[in-house]
Amino acid sequence: YTGTYFENQEYGNMLRALGEIGIKWGIGILDLWNDEEMAALYGTEPYQRYMGDGIHPLREGYVSWWTPKFEQYLSEFVRKR
Repeated sequence: YTGTYFENQEYGNMLRALGEIGIKWGIGILDLWNDEEMAALYGTEPYQRYMGDGIHPLREGYVSWWTPKFEQYLSEFVRKR
């Protein structure tokens, strides 16, 4: 999985390389960085409440914001197998 969007070109470059690796090796990647719904919160009050910094969510961020995306992704991933 990736972190959610924040302004950092190097992290964005790393995620592009990760996407290429995922395609090459058939690795599933939960891409929170490019998730439009997640990115829409960047810089808002909920984002500040959910994130400790640009990379690390706080407990509420994990529970209320990231976990539903993990549940959805993993359910779809397992169903495809």
